[in-house]
Amino acid sequence: MGEHSNRNSFKKIIILFFIFLVFFSLLPLVFKESDYYSTVITDVSVVFFNIIAAASLSYVADWSSRNDRKRYPAWLFLAIAQSAFTFADIIYLVLDIVLKVTPYPSIADLFFLSYYPLFAVGLFLMFRPIKINPKIFIDILIAMISATLILWSLVIRPTLHMNGQVISSVFSISYIFLDIFLLLVILILLLNQNKKPLITALAFFSLAMFSQIFADVFYAYFDLSSLMVYDWSSSFLYKLSSIFTALAALSCLKNIELNLEPFLSHYRSLKKSKNWITYFPLILVIFVYGLIIYIEDPTDDLLWGVGTIVVLVVLRQFISINDIKKAQKSLRENKNLILRREEQLKFITSNMLDFIAESDENGNLKYVSESVYWLLGYTPQELIGQKLIDHIHVDEKINYLKAMNRAMENKSAGRIKYRIKNKNGIYLWLETIGKPVFSNKQFHSFICSSRDINQQEYAKEALKKSENKYRTIFENTGTLTLILDDNLNIKMVNEEFERFSGYSKLDIESKFNFKDFIDENNPESKEGCLKLKKNFNNKVLKNYEIGLIDRYGTKKYFVFTSESIPDTNKTLISLIDISDRKKSEKIIQDSLIEKEMMLKEIHHRVKNNLQIISSLLNLQSESVSNKEDLNLFIESKNRVKSMAMIHENLYQSGNLSKINFKDYLFYLSEQLLVSYALNNRVNLNFDCKDVFLSIETAVPCGLLVNELITNSMKHAFPNDRAGNINIALNNFGQEYELIIEDDGIGMPENINFKEYNSLGLQIINNLVNQIEGTIELNNDVGTQFRILFNELNYKKRF
Repeated sequence: MGEHSNRNSFKKIIILFFIFLVFFSLLPLVFKESDYYSTVITDVSVVFFNIIAAASLSYVADWSSRNDRKRYPAWLFLAIAQSAFTFADIIYLVLDIVLKVTPYPSIADLFFLSYYPLFAVGLFLMFRPIKINPKIFIDILIAMISATLILWSLVIRPTLHMNGQVISSVFSISYIFLDIFLLLVILILLLNQNKKPLITALAFFSLAMFSQIFADVFYAYFDLSSLMVYDWSSSFLYKLSSIFTALAALSCLKNIELNLEPFLSHYRSLKKSKNWITYFPLILVIFVYGLIIYIEDPTDDLLWGVGTIVVLVVLRQFISINDIKKAQKSLRENKNLILRREEQLKFITSNMLDFIAESDENGNLKYVSESVYWLLGYTPQELIGQKLIDHIHVDEKINYLKAMNRAMENKSAGRIKYRIKNKNGIYLWLETIGKPVFSNKQFHSFICSSRDINQQEYAKEALKKSENKYRTIFENTGTLTLILDDNLNIKMVNEEFERFSGYSKLDIESKFNFKDFIDENNPESKEGCLKLKKNFNNKVLKNYEIGLIDRYGTKKYFVFTSESIPDTNKTLISLIDISDRKKSEKIIQDSLIEKEMMLKEIHHRVKNNLQIISSLLNLQSESVSNKEDLNLFIESKNRVKSMAMIHENLYQSGNLSKINFKDYLFYLSEQLLVSYALNNRVNLNFDCKDVFLSIETAVPCGLLVNELITNSMKHAFPNDRAGNINIALNNFGQEYELIIEDDGIGMPENINFKEYNSLGLQIINNLVNQIEGTIELNNDVGTQFRILFNELNYKKRF
C-alpha cells in the first residue's frame, strides 16, 4: 500500500516537472523577436531548475541526517556540489544580464569547476564499498577516450580554428570533458552496482549527465557561432539535467525501484555471448586509428590520445589473459572436485540404507545405486533398463502411478508407500520420495530415494490391532469413560458418555472441557473438579461423587475414578451412574425423616402422658392426709417424672437414640431437691463426664438415680440437718461408673441392703439387675452407692 502510494506521488512529480520544462522551454520562443527578453527568460529558467535540483538534494540530505546516517555524508556532498553549480549559474546570470559583461572567464567558473570533484566524491561515498570490474572499467575508459578524441578531432578542434574566442571556447570545451569524466564515474558505478534503489538513482544521474554533456556541446557551439538554436537547445538540456538530478534524489526518498536489471543483464549476456556490442570499444579504437590515417597532419594531442588507448588495450589484454588463467585453474579445480564428489557420492550411495534410482521419461531405470542390493537383493545391472512399477505389488500400482503423475503435474517432490517384491519373491514395504526433473519445461527423468519401512509398517499394524483391542475395552466398560489432558480438555470419550451428553464424539473430543459438564450448583461437584485439576497425575481421587449435566440440562450423579496414563499428560476417567441409587437414598432419607418425626411425636406424647400421670398423682396426693401415704404419692410422682424427663430430652435432642446422661443428672437432681424443699440446706456436687446412653439403658439408670437421690434426701438429713450429695459419672472404655453419696447420718450397720424388705431398696436392686450391673455400699462416712454397668446391647433402630 505504501509502495504504491510512493510510486503514484513520484509519477505526479515527474509530470509536474515536465510541465514546467515544456512551459519554460516554449516561453522564450514567444519572445524570440526580443533577444534580451528571450535570453533573460532562458537564463532565469535554467537557474530556477538548478534551484529545484539543489533544494531536492538538500532536502534528502536533511532527511538522511535523521533516518539514514550512513548515507548522510554522500547526500551532503551531492547537495553542496549542486548548490555550487546553482550559485555559479546565478553569478553567470548577474554577469550576463545585469552587468552585461562576458561571463567567461569569471568567478562563476570556480564554482562550476568545484561541482565536478564534489559530485564525484558524493557518488563514491553513496555507493561504497565499491567493487569495480577492471575490464568493465577499462572498456568504459577506452570508449570515453575514443569518443572524446573523435569529438575533439572532427568537431571541436575545427570549430576552434574557425573562431577566435580561444579562452571562452576552452572553458566551454573543458566542461564537456569534465562532464564526460563524471559520466564515466556514473557508468562505472552503474555497471558494478546491485542495490536496486541505488541503481535507480544512478540511472537518473547518468541521464542528467548525458543531458549536461549535450547541453555543454550545444553551448560550446553557441559560444562559437552565436546561433540562438544552440542557445535554446543547451538551455532545454540544462533544465532537463536538473530535473533528472532532482528525480535521482526524490527516487531514494520515495524508495522507488526501477527494474533496470533486464538491461544490465542483457549487457552482461551480450559480453558473454561475444555479440557486436562487446566489440564496441574496439570499433571506436579502430575509428580513432582511422582518424590518424584520414588526417594528413595528426596533432600531438591526437597521437597522445591514441597512445593512451593502446596502453589501455594492452592492459585490458593482460587482465583478460590473467582472467583466462584463473578460469582455467578454477576449471581444473572444479573438475577434480567433481571427480572427488562423484567418488564420494558413489561411496555414500553404496553404503547407505536407502537406495537411489533415476528413471527416464518412460519409467525405465537408467541409474540404480549399489545399496539396492542390501534392500532387494538385486545388483544395479539387473535393474537398469527395467521399470520399477513391474516389481510393485498389484494393489499399490495405481496409487504409485497417481503419486508420480501428481508430482509431475505440480513439479514438486512426491511421497508414496508401497510393497515391492525382492529377489526372493518376498514383498517388502518401501517409502519412496520422487522428484521430477525438467529440461526446457519438458519432463526429462525421475529421481527417487527409497527406504525400508518394513518394520515400521508391521509395528504400525501391531499397534493398530492393539488400539482396536483397547478401543473395544474402552467402548464396552459399561461406564462413562473419558480421557482428559492436564487442562481437563476432553480428548476421547466412549459411546456411553456420548449417549449421556447428547453430543456426538466429533462435537465433544478436543472441543469440550470436562468443566463444561460439571453441575455448577453442586459444591461437591465443583470441589471434585478442582481436586482433579490440582492432583491430575496423583492417584488420589477414587470413588468421588460428582454431578454432571447433559446438553439439555438434565442432571445425573456419578462416582468417578481417575487413573493417570503412563508416559503421557493424560488421565483416564471412569464414571459410574449412581443417579438411581441417589433417588433411592433420597426416598429412604425422606422415609427416615418421616419416621424420626413420628418417633419424636411418640416421645413427646409419652412424655405428656407421663406428665398427666404425674399431675394425677399430684392431685390425688392433695386429698391424702396420712403422711406415709403422701410420701408414697410423692415418690411415685418423682419416678414417673424421671421417666418423663428422659423422653423429653430425647424429643428435644437431635439424636433420638441416645441422650446426654450428664445433662439429665443435673436436671433430675435439681428437680428432686426442689420437690423435697431441701435446696436451702443440701448442696448438690457433680463430677460427671459427657456420657451418651441409649433409651434402654437411660430409663432404668434414671429410675435408679431417682431412687438413690430420693433415699438420701429422705433419710440422710433429719432434723433440718445440712449436708452434701455428690454425684459422679465416669466411663472406662465400655464400662460406666455411677457414684451417688451423701455425708448424712448413714445407714445402720446391721442392714443388708440387698435383702432388706424396703420398696426403695428393692427397686434399686431390681434396676441394677435390669442394666446388668453391680452395686456396692460404703457406709464409712455417710452413705455411698457405687454402681458399675455396661451399655445394654440393643440393635440400632435407625
